[in-house]
Amino acid sequence: MKKILYCASVVLLVLCLAVSCDADAIRKTGDTMALLGTNVYGLQPTMRDVSEANDTVSNSVYNQETGAVEVNLEAAASVQNSVESIKESTLKTEAFQKAMEEPAATTVTDKAEVKTQIETQRDTAIAAAQATVTAATVDDSVKEAINTILETAAAAAEVSEDPTKGEVVSVGVVTDLATTVSEKIADMQSADPVVAEQAKREVAEKAMAAIDTLKLISQAANIDLLSGLDFGVLLGGDGDKALVAKEMNYLAIANKGMKQIFKYIVNPDTNQVDEAKLKRYTSQLAALRTAYETVGYALRPFTLDIQNDAYGIEGLNEFILGGRQYDFFSINDLVLYLTSVIFTEADAALAGIPGNHTMCELLNALLEANPGLLEGVDENFHFQTSPALEAAWADLMAVFGDDSEDGALLTFLETYSGKTTEDEIKSKLINKAAFIANTMVVLLVEADDNYSKAVNNIAVANDITVEAAILNYIGGFLGSGSEEPAPEPQPEPQN
Repeated sequence: MKKILYCASVVLLVLCLAVSCDADAIRKTGDTMALLGTNVYGLQPTMRDVSEANDTVSNSVYNQETGAVEVNLEAAASVQNSVESIKESTLKTEAFQKAMEEPAATTVTDKAEVKTQIETQRDTAIAAAQATVTAATVDDSVKEAINTILETAAAAAEVSEDPTKGEVVSVGVVTDLATTVSEKIADMQSADPVVAEQAKREVAEKAMAAIDTLKLISQAANIDLLSGLDFGVLLGGDGDKALVAKEMNYLAIANKGMKQIFKYIVNPDTNQVDEAKLKRYTSQLAALRTAYETVGYALRPFTLDIQNDAYGIEGLNEFILGGRQYDFFSINDLVLYLTSVIFTEADAALAGIPGNHTMCELLNALLEANPGLLEGVDENFHFQTSPALEAAWADLMAVFGDDSEDGALLTFLETYSGKTTEDEIKSKLINKAAFIANTMVVLLVEADDNYSKAVNNIAVANDITVEAAILNYIGGFLGSGSEEPAPEPQPEPQN
């Protein structure tokens, strides 16, 4: 009997302790179960941090005492401090994303005032950052690199006619990042390696915090373009064979990603790309691109000296073999970055092509000819052309085709780069290409050590380093435009 009473007492004590656990423990249990997608105890995670973050954004738009529009981008950017706790729970993430899709203002007058104030503060912040870069006592190539980031930041801060709360946060985050980068430019180039390394890490971690926030609020990031794809197979020794064997599987996966993108930019009533939705989506991608390129430059600062044939490749092998530094990125970040480059560069590139084409127009022409792209493709799908697509292709070939007129390519390059002299055009385009390539390499290495090792192994298998292979390619590419033809091979002497 004593044993029974003793056991019963122990059980009761345990039950009392369990039942009397504090509210914070219950909240944590609910959050954990929400992460799993099924809450068997019926506990809901507290939405307090979501509510507080939402209030922070609302208060950054309106003066709570007077009710007047009074945008404060710095306050909006401070929601970055709440991201970690919000993304712990699927329910909290969804609630916050829904809140960020709400209009920042309610009346037509207030919407216009919010847009004006955001743009004014954006321009002031970017101009101040550019002035800081100009005044910095660093090499001109470093200034040019940072200014490239700031140019992308300015494009990322585009504001729609009906700004959402998410747009306010996005512009706040990007301008905050631009300010940090400009202020750290001197320290990143310090002769003291400890100071330089600390500054680079601060900038990189600031950019990663921005990426976290932008992913949380951005439709552009709510896509997994490589879901189900074993990217490592493509970098293995049997890559070609694997690609052939799974060709349609990869096509289906790529189409799945495109379907997710179309969901955000296509009007479901017309099955056509909505220009306003596309503009907002592109702005979100530009914000992500700014953050990705900032991380890339912070983790691997490169130096361009085109006159001395230095293209930012030096030390690439050492960087690749060094492996990842942060457990933060996945291979989908690389694909998302490349997507951001395509969307943000498209209209600038099309501006130099005859016909006044836009990305919106071409996507709609593509959908009109191939409505099945919105539903999905299989091995029986074949892309269809149309008069509009054929006309656009003809305009493209008028610039890049073998029969293009003299001066057509130069006109395109002048328009695309915004420069006029040959040296300026060359410098602008190589700087842009170097930034894209550098960011790709950094994201590839940071995604997984196996990817970086595979890239290096491919080069080694061909008796060349990655660095040397890229330099050879650049040299061959730049030499291909030389006016002096390559010498013709001489016949072997006859014995």
